[in-house]
Amino acid sequence: MTAFGPYVRGLCLALVVACSQPAVAAESVSLDKALSGLAADISAALPRIGAESLAVGAFTAPPQLVASGGPGIAKQLSEHLEKAGVLITRRANVGLRGRFSLGKTARGQAIATISGELVDNSDRTLLSFSRQVESESDIASITGLTFEVEADASIKQRSEEIVSTVDKPTTHLDGTIVRARDGSPYGVELLVKDPGGSFSPRPGVLDDGLAFVDIAVDDVYQIRLINNTGYDAAAQITIDGLSVFTFSDHPEYKHYIIPANGSGTIRGWHATNNQVNEFHVKTYAESAAAERLIDSNQVGTITVTFSAAWPLDGDPPPDEPGRVRGPDEKRATALGRRIESVTTEVKREIGQLRTAVSVRYDKPSE
Repeated sequence: MTAFGPYVRGLCLALVVACSQPAVAAESVSLDKALSGLAADISAALPRIGAESLAVGAFTAPPQLVASGGPGIAKQLSEHLEKAGVLITRRANVGLRGRFSLGKTARGQAIATISGELVDNSDRTLLSFSRQVESESDIASITGLTFEVEADASIKQRSEEIVSTVDKPTTHLDGTIVRARDGSPYGVELLVKDPGGSFSPRPGVLDDGLAFVDIAVDDVYQIRLINNTGYDAAAQITIDGLSVFTFSDHPEYKHYIIPANGSGTIRGWHATNNQVNEFHVKTYAESAAAERLIDSNQVGTITVTFSAAWPLDGDPPPDEPGRVRGPDEKRATALGRRIESVTTEVKREIGQLRTAVSVRYDKPSE
């Protein structure tokens, strides 16, 4: 994929705008594409069922996934519906509720299935729907999985590794750094502000293979990304199911670029290439997810996916498939105060997803 993005070196971050996919994944269906098609179908169906507006409810996953992609799904779908001319309001005579799950196709490819129905006030189903998402980055963000796959493995091998991590997680704690497995070159570390204004790493724990970091209401945190490879890494970050670029002046950005054998600290929700809004933990009603009118049952997960990245005139890693240069009171994270954070836009080729790391910061009540 060819992309523009912010570059992270010291206090300088790089952002990426999506374009073409790598050859091996050229036909994969992204979450955005699946929801765009779904919105078009729903828009066409509403007049037939006598609906003038729509209330978009929560998207939930099987409880064993402990997944947090619901707010992101509902937010993207709502935006596509509004583009299609649908009035989204809390007090409509038709509501939409949804589900998402992880599985595999008949040929063994990992997929996330988005399904649900439109219902009337008596809970009668007016329309059912189902869409499949094949993009591995989107699957990781939706389900909150942690895994590592070989870039040049077959689709079936990659899919088996992704799906198997639900029952056999490989998450590893390297001090305060969360990695997909012991020895992985990629890692995620949460830094929490102390009363004196300094940020320090917050240790986590493993519970049934899931990484949890205890962050309290009113805490402000940052996300440190580690790349111990010889190539730049493109990192895609979602929090509570929302991209860190959700509130940006550049919504086309998708990734941060982390330098080879280096690290970068993401200081907040990207606002402009000079400023961010701090990651500030609030009660759900005050959170960024709540601004999108989603209820509170799916919050509390930070997911980062890592892919190799290289300049347009550079060479990709030797194991990159299709190595052809491209053409030209739960807690949740709210928008904190705006602070300076300078970023520089660059253009990079983006390879196959290699690692996904998820950190949960609000353990569900037992």
